[in-house]
Parts: sequence; structure tokens; C-alpha cells
Amino acid sequence: MVLSFKRRIAVLVAVLAYICPVTAQHAEPDDNMQRALDSLKAADRKGDSYGRSKALCDIAAIDLAAALDSAAEKYASDAERIARSKGYPDILARALTVKANVCAFAELDSTFNRNDEGLRYALEAVQSAKQAESDSLLMEALCAASQLYVNKNRWNKQLDRYLYAQAGSCLDKADSLSGKIHFADKAKLLAYHMRYFRQGGQIDMAIEYCERIFSLCEDDYYLLKAQICDQLTPLYIGAGRLQDAADAHSAYVHYQTHYTRQREADKLQELQEKYETDLKDALIEKKTFQVLFLIAACLLVAVLAAILLYRFLEEKRRRKESERENLAKEELIEFILKDLRNPLNSTVGEIEKFFARAADMSEETIISESQKLIEEERHLNRDVAEYVSDIVISRKKALSESGLSRRELEILRLSADGLSVPQISSRLFISPRTVSNHKASIYSKLGVRTNAEMCKVAREKGII
Repeated sequence: MVLSFKRRIAVLVAVLAYICPVTAQHAEPDDNMQRALDSLKAADRKGDSYGRSKALCDIAAIDLAAALDSAAEKYASDAERIARSKGYPDILARALTVKANVCAFAELDSTFNRNDEGLRYALEAVQSAKQAESDSLLMEALCAASQLYVNKNRWNKQLDRYLYAQAGSCLDKADSLSGKIHFADKAKLLAYHMRYFRQGGQIDMAIEYCERIFSLCEDDYYLLKAQICDQLTPLYIGAGRLQDAADAHSAYVHYQTHYTRQREADKLQELQEKYETDLKDALIEKKTFQVLFLIAACLLVAVLAAILLYRFLEEKRRRKESERENLAKEELIEFILKDLRNPLNSTVGEIEKFFARAADMSEETIISESQKLIEEERHLNRDVAEYVSDIVISRKKALSESGLSRRELEILRLSADGLSVPQISSRLFISPRTVSNHKASIYSKLGVRTNAEMCKVAREKGII
């Protein structure tokens, strides 16, 4: 489908609005849209009304460049509502400029157009841009206003000089602002000036303007040069300068070729940088994984070492306690044997007396008395006293649980020593019948039937 002259101008303006100096990276339209959509999602997550309205303006401008006028107007209207409610003059200027351009592109004939509506948007955008103190937004709004003034003259049989002068005034103001921003913005003014000059039949002024802009171009501004040469070709033909037209066309082909190569080089550079970035990210990810793995391995080794150390120390402690206990037992046995070999030493008798007295002692008294009993033998370990007190306390507990009386305990011990009933009777100065009665009581309390069972159970329970 062949685009109308008006739509070709619109597409050219939209393309020029997004070109940047050729030394910069050129973003593809899809990339621009994806970035704008990502910004919109991020603003929604954060509840950022300014970021949301800015992203909506970006989407609207991209849709306008793609000739999606309805979508562009919808997004611009959404941004306008936020800007008016929150008081964002810069966003309001952008949104109104997009809506003004949509109106400028909408006319089909002299009866169906939105030029008056668009002009209202453009003039309000000018005021909002001034309030925001933004030269770039003011320039955009002035260009949109200029195009709408030109549109209003399009269907007139005779040129309305007032409307034409207004269009020129807007362009002059926009042209004066472009120098404050960046030279690349002059490319945005090219299509507006061409339409303005053509409508007024000012071919010489159009040629002069194009040649002046061309002379200001940097050497590598291939796209802008190609566009200027493309404009100059029909202008030179209209002025009767056929050789200049042929040269302009050749220059157009030349610069367009260079621009294509430049884009390819930029694309290759972009791919190279992307490859290097991906490679660097992959290397960082690999190093990060290695570091995390090393940290995890070190932590695991540290935990295992701590467990092994704990087990080693615990085993050492248990072994030391066992050795101390065994040493205490050995020293106690040696102590008793020494007393047995020495009839002049009465310590064994004192221990036996201590066992007998312990029935009426508290545990604290037993511990204290056992230490006093052992202290006379200074070569003995202190654990011997603890061991003796433990035995006495354990025996006292067992005796208490058995329920045996003092007399029954005496008879039990004498029976365990092998004494018969008459012998026990003689030793304790009581009748044999009384001894037999006490033994029957002992049998009942220990749950046994014979003298042998009684002695065995008493030893197992630590009573004797």
C-alpha cells in the first residue's frame, strides 16, 4: 500500500524523533517498546505515579511512530489524566504533544479533520512545557503546533497568511531552541520545515534551509545527510537545477549506503558487547558458584571437625573419669589390704564402724565423715573419700528400701559371715528363738526362703 504524502511526512517525523547521534547505539523499536513496558510494570509494582505516566508517554510515542494512532491516543490520554491529577507539567506537555500529532495525522478531507482539537492540545502543551522549563518539550510542542497550522491551510483555495505566519513563527521558535539541546534535534525540524516551505511555494528558502543544515552536519551523521539530500533532490528539480538534483540523488545513495554500513557496524558492535557481557556474566556466575561451593565445603569440614573434636574431648573426659574411679578403687583396696597386713592399724575397724554409724547420718554428714576418715592417709587420692561416701550412701539407701531394723541388719551380717543361730545368739546375748524370729522377718522383707538366698540378695542390693 502506497502511503499518502501526509503519512510519509508523519512517519519521517516519527523516525527522526527517535534517531540519536550516529555515534550512539541504535535501539530497535521492539527493544524500545519492551523497555517502556518493563518501566510501566516496575512503576506499577512500586506505586510510582510519575514513573507510570512517563512510561505511558513512551509507549504512546512508540505507537505513534508505528502509525498506531488509536493506541497512541489511548496511552497519551492515560498519562494526561495522571499528569493533571498529580501536577506533572512535563508529562502533561509530552502527552498533549502526542495527542496533537494524532489529530494532525487524522484528517482525511476538508470536512473530516481534528486540526482545531489538535491545535488546542499543542498550544496547551506549549504552556505546560514552559511551566516545566524544558526546551526539548517546548520544541516538540511548537513543531506540532506548526504542523497543525499548516494542516488548517491545506484545504483553503487561497493561502491564509495569518495561519501561514503562525506556522512559521512556531518553527522559528523551535529552530532557536534546537541549538540549546543537541544538533541531532535539528533533524526533527527538517520535515516540518519542508512542509511549511512547500505550502508557501518557497523553494529557494527550503533549499537554503537544507543546505544550511547540511553544512552543520558532522562527518558521520549519515542518516541526516541522506534525508537532507532526499529532500533536496525534488527541490532542485523544482528550481530547474537538474545537475544539482542529480548530484543530490547520488549523494543520497552514497550516504544511505554509509548509514546502512554504519548500522551494521553498530549492530555488530552491539552483538560483540552483548557477547562479552554474557561471557563476563557467565564467568561471574561460575566464580560465584565456585566460591559458594568452597564456602559450603569449608563449613562442612569445620562442622565435621567440631563434631570429631567434641567426641574426642568427651571420650577423653570419660576415660579420665574412669581412670580416676579405677584409681580410687585401687587405692581403697590397697588401703584396706595395708590395714589387714598391719594388725596395729585399726582403720579397717574404723571403716566398719563408720558403715554401722551411717544409718543415722544424713548424706552431707556421710560425705564429711568419709573425708575425715581418709585424710589420715595423706598419700591417698581425694576420690577415695568420695568413693567411700558413695558406697555408704548407696548402702544406706538400699537398707532404707529393704525396711530392715538395726537388729535385723546385725543378724543379717553375722549370718553372711557364716555364723549359725546359736553362735549369733551367743554373740548378741539373745535367745536362739529370737534370732530365728528375726531371720524369718528378714526372709519376708527380702522375699527369700533360705539363708543362702538371703545373703546373696543382701549383697546384690548392697545391704552388706
